[in-house]
Order: sequence, then structure tokens, then C-alpha cells
Amino acid sequence: MQRLAVGWVTWELTQSHSWLGLVAMADLFPTVFCSPVGGVIADRFDRRKLVLATQWASVAVTLCFYLVAVLDLLTPEALLGFVFVSGVIAGVDHPIRQSLIGDLVPPKDLGSAVALSAMTFNLARMIGPALGGPLLIWFGLQGVLVANAASYLVYIVCAMRFDLTGTPQRAVAPKASFLADIGAGLAYVMQRRDLLFALSMLLLVSLLLRPVFELLPAFAARLGTGLVGIRPEVVLSALTTTLGFGAFMGVLVAPIVSFRLGLRAGIWTSAIGSGLVIPVFLAVGQPLVVMALMGVFGCLLLINSVLVQMCVHQNSEPEYRGRSLSLQSMIFRAAPALGALSIGWFAERVGLEAAFDVAVAVWAVLAVVLFFQLRKTR
Repeated sequence: MQRLAVGWVTWELTQSHSWLGLVAMADLFPTVFCSPVGGVIADRFDRRKLVLATQWASVAVTLCFYLVAVLDLLTPEALLGFVFVSGVIAGVDHPIRQSLIGDLVPPKDLGSAVALSAMTFNLARMIGPALGGPLLIWFGLQGVLVANAASYLVYIVCAMRFDLTGTPQRAVAPKASFLADIGAGLAYVMQRRDLLFALSMLLLVSLLLRPVFELLPAFAARLGTGLVGIRPEVVLSALTTTLGFGAFMGVLVAPIVSFRLGLRAGIWTSAIGSGLVIPVFLAVGQPLVVMALMGVFGCLLLINSVLVQMCVHQNSEPEYRGRSLSLQSMIFRAAPALGALSIGWFAERVGLEAAFDVAVAVWAVLAVVLFFQLRKTR
């Protein structure tokens, strides 16, 4: 919800693809530095207390953001600052919340729990834009921020009721330093071929294909020029809702894909499908067809993301789970930011369609290289 509003306000203030990419970078790139920290503390301390701390911090930042908007002091630079602080908090929070899943369910139910977690996340992504669009139209950025702060409070109430009585105790003051723990987690992933494959594919998809999400306001403005009497923010809300609905369907389909194809083949298939859809919807000018293809894209991308997450959960030992998931979180959040910044900058010079055509071509080449590299290491 907030990301939809921030993206649109950024576009209104700047009319710049580069600024959209820069804001996405400020939101997502802090994960590079913060997710490893989140992974280490998730493996050391009480995860519920950590989650409560990050959620309260998110409430505080959102309310400060609201005050600046109400006082009409919002500039692109101020927007960038608030988005960066939110990104820092989210970077620490994400691996902690993902690690918490393993504390709430027994190992035999972990795959289903991961799928259910992804389902609720993407249900929120579907409902959020559907609510955020009208809120943005009727109440502006301030209305979206109030609703977002309320959503954090709901999660806080739920987290207070988590039952972790069966969770094994972890050491509060381990002897190893933070850097040593981060290094040990990275070495662990590098030695596990299943983890290395899943995270490498996630990196390629997130860097070169997923920036469609971050640059969606530009797509909406491009599509909206041919629609008389329809405001561009309505087009943005519709596209985001369609993507969210497709993502929700992807969560439902992901366990079936995992069962039928296996995790590795499912990750490959969904990634290839995502790459094929982008050039098609870029070449089509019919709004309804574009929306349908956006739904397919969201579905395939979410299948890929859920299968990668399941792979990381299932192939990580409990004492390394937080750090393994911190790498997954870092890639999932930071790579799209870097991709959006690069593709946005390139789109300013060659156009949005050409920029994504090049991105898909680069992705295809690197995916082939990864495929043959993995065959060599078997």
C-alpha cells in the first residue's frame, strides 16, 4: 500500500524514471547491509521480541512520514530519506520474520507454513493496492500512511500472542563476533549446492525481471496515455492489483509445481516463463491484455520466489536458518532496487520498452551460463 503511494508521489514530483529507480534503491538496497545483521540476531536472540521491536520502529517512522506530508514539507529528497530509513528497518526485520516460521511449526509442516506465509503476504499485496488506490485518490498520501501504520499495529497484536513454548533455547551471548557469524553463514551457503543454485537464480530474476514492480508507475503512465477519462493513478492501482492477484494465484500453485516438478525444475520453469512474458506485454497496447499478462507475470514470479524460499528453508540446518534466509532476503529486496535504478537510468535514454528488452536478453544469457556452470559442478 505504502509502496504504491510512494511510487506515485515520486512520479508526480519528478516525472522521472531515474527517480523511481532511486527511490526503489533507497527502499530495498539497505537490505545488503541490514539483512546479514538481521540473520545473525535471528539466530542469537528471541525472534518474537526482535519482530516486535522492528514493527514498533516501523510505526514510528510511518507517523513521522505522515507529519511531514501533513505539513506539506514533502520533497523528493525528504521522500528518499524516509524510504531509506524504512528500508533499513525492513532489511533487519525480514530474515527475523522468516526465521520465526520455523519456530511456530514442526519440521514436517514447514513447507506448508512457508507457502501459507507467502500466501498471506501476497494476499496483502493484492488487497493493499486495491485499498491504497482509492485511499490515494480520496485522501492522498496521508490516508495511505495512516492505514499502513494501523496494519503494523495489527501485526504487533498478533505477534504478542505467538506460542513459542516448544522452541529450543538459543545462546544469548555467543562467543563469535557478528562478522564471524556472517562469514560462517555465507560459507555454509556456498558449500550447499541446492542453496547456491536457488539463490543464484533468485539473484538473476530479481535483478533483471522483477524491477517491473518498482517501475510500475512509469508503465501505468505509459498505458494511461491512451485511456481517455481515466486517471493514471487508477491505472496504477489496477495494474498493481492484477499483479497482486496473479501473485496470490502463484502461491496457491507453487506447492503443486513443487510436488509435480520438484524444487529445482520448478524454479527453472517459473523463471523462464517470467522472462518470456515481459517482452510480450511490452509489445501489446491493449489495456485488458496487458493487465492479464501482468497477472501471469505476477503468478510466475511468485511461484519462483516461493520455491526458492522453500528450498532455503528445507536445505538449511536450524542453527544456520536465519543467516541463510538473510541472504535470500538480501537478494529479494536489494537486487530489484539495483535493477530498477539501472533499468530506470537506461530507460531515460532509450525508452522503457527497449530498456526491458535489453534486461530480458541479459537475463537469458546469464541463465544459460548458470545452467551450464551447474552441469559442470555435478
